[in-house]
Amino acid sequence: MHSPPDLLALLQRIEQLEEVKALLQTEYNLFTTVMDTIDALVIMLDRDGKIERFDRAFELHFGAPGELLTGQLIWDLPFFDAGGKPLKEFVHTIREYLEASREETSLLNRDGERRVIAWTNEVFWGENGDIEYVIATGVDITARKQVERLLRHEQALLRCLINSIPDLIFYKDVNGKYLGCNPSFEAFSGHSLQEITADRTDYDFYPPDVAAKFITTDQQVMTTKETVRYENRISRDDKPEIILETRKTPYYGPDGELLGVIGIGRDITKQKLDEEALREANAEIAQLIASFSSILIVVSPEITVLRWNPPAQRILGIPGTEVIGKPLQDLKIPWEWDVVAGYIARCQKDSRAKYLDPIRFKRTDGSEGYLGINISPMFDSDGSLSGYILLGNDITERKQLETQLTQAQKLKSIGQLAAGIAHEINTPIQYVGDNAHFLQSAFSDLLAVLQKYRQLVEAARNGPLTNEQNADLESLIRQVDLPFLTDEIPLAIQQSLDGIRRVSEIVRAMKEFSHPGVVKKVALDINKALDNTITVARNEWKYVADIETKLAADLPHVICIPGEINQVFLNVIVNAAQAIGEVVKTESGEKGKITIETLRDGDWVEIRISDTGPGISNEIKPHIYEPFFTTKEVGKGTGQGLAIAYNVIELKHAGKLTYETRFGSGTTFIIRLPIQPPPSSGEM
Repeated sequence: MHSPPDLLALLQRIEQLEEVKALLQTEYNLFTTVMDTIDALVIMLDRDGKIERFDRAFELHFGAPGELLTGQLIWDLPFFDAGGKPLKEFVHTIREYLEASREETSLLNRDGERRVIAWTNEVFWGENGDIEYVIATGVDITARKQVERLLRHEQALLRCLINSIPDLIFYKDVNGKYLGCNPSFEAFSGHSLQEITADRTDYDFYPPDVAAKFITTDQQVMTTKETVRYENRISRDDKPEIILETRKTPYYGPDGELLGVIGIGRDITKQKLDEEALREANAEIAQLIASFSSILIVVSPEITVLRWNPPAQRILGIPGTEVIGKPLQDLKIPWEWDVVAGYIARCQKDSRAKYLDPIRFKRTDGSEGYLGINISPMFDSDGSLSGYILLGNDITERKQLETQLTQAQKLKSIGQLAAGIAHEINTPIQYVGDNAHFLQSAFSDLLAVLQKYRQLVEAARNGPLTNEQNADLESLIRQVDLPFLTDEIPLAIQQSLDGIRRVSEIVRAMKEFSHPGVVKKVALDINKALDNTITVARNEWKYVADIETKLAADLPHVICIPGEINQVFLNVIVNAAQAIGEVVKTESGEKGKITIETLRDGDWVEIRISDTGPGISNEIKPHIYEPFFTTKEVGKGTGQGLAIAYNVIELKHAGKLTYETRFGSGTTFIIRLPIQPPPSSGEM
């Protein structure tokens, strides 16, 4: 048995232990409360890595009840089977280095999401120097890691972007020291990034005056907080001078603190040279345009006036200051705008130049004149339409000369045809005259017979006629040959009527062929026009050729200038007859053949005039439409026929004049006319 003092001491000891126990319980409760209230994952492991305690956050985060966690090895739990560093390794690390550690591991939460946890591990040692337990405190840093990863991505993208830009990029601190640059700046400066950022300023790379200017602009940017742009000519030892355009702007930290200056430099030497060359070219173009005697109008694709040279001002009577930047159609230009607009539209559609010759306009003196205008499309280097050039002249005098030349050619043709026409008319007129003489003589004879009958009628009233009176009548009938007269007089009258009709046909053909006074485009029967031309030109072809016509019965009328189209038909038919005449002279003397065909081809009428002449040689082909070119002997031709034909068909009627030929076998001229041509400058 214990003595009372020993019992008392024991009781006191027990009381002390109870106080310690109560204190420990209080501390334990405080520890538990702290573990369950802090915003972190807290877990207590024994020296073997088994879970002794964990906080509420850990249980909720991984969704595992306490009875499944307590006593488990931490690295054996399924949610630690992640891509990060296993907890087993940092436990081994703790044991190896006997010190607290920080680790990051990738874990799966209860929703199957991978989370990055940053652990702080504290080791508690026993009295014998062994590990007693480990408390690991984890913070979910997944969002921060994502932000860091995104930031690294953005930084890498920014570095890639800066490094790929051909411009020179650099940045400095507030003291003018270089903090960085891109490879383009390295190459330009001839120094590496390490050299540039080695506590260097502009004074280390440029002459003092240039460096001072750069530093001054840095200070200006940081003082005004505005972007500064300037150009500088920089000379380097072994390299040609360059012109550098630099833009500097301030840059700031996240808190708004001014950190320094960012600069972007660009070599604009070529640009400056190009600008100078462009200015010189523009000056030369301006001088060239000013020297033009022709109208020069440049318009945009929207037909807005861009250029208007002095001749345009002088000829059209409108100053350039009043037209630049305005739509061409809104200007009060005294010309046929509908015709011009139509040709601009055709120029755009076909992407090729169009020539208008002529269009009417009112001259500054009030008289009517004519403009010849060439409209050409302009294209950019990429092939897109950039506008139109209208180049024109006042061709009033030329038009008058052409009219005179055409009239002279027509008169010449008429002169050439006059003898033939006279002959064609002379033949029917001659037998009309002969028949008239015959009828005059016959009438005298018939009148004598009628008078004799009258005398006998009077005598019969007084009594029977005598044998002598009857004999006189029979003698007179035999004398005038009355049966002959009764047979021949109707024939003479019919022949005279036929002759008069033939003369009428020739006169009508001549009248319709010439179309006096018809100078505007009207509907023309092409078949009838060809018939008239054949009639008028008969004396030119009837001795050397026969004409065969194959005229389409359904051929529509064509809108054209009749007199000029007839002149074209005449020129081609006469040329065909003369070509055949060359063959007839040198060969058997048999007649050749001219074939004239008409047909409709869609919106076109086609006329084909073929001959069996010698054809056109290769030497002559390039010249057949040239004015005054002829292969005929002197007096046979002036070389104007086909030149005028080309002008009438191609330019005035928007048609086509072509030919097919085979040397030694003949030629076919093909005339194509639009049934409804566009507005034509050929109308006068």
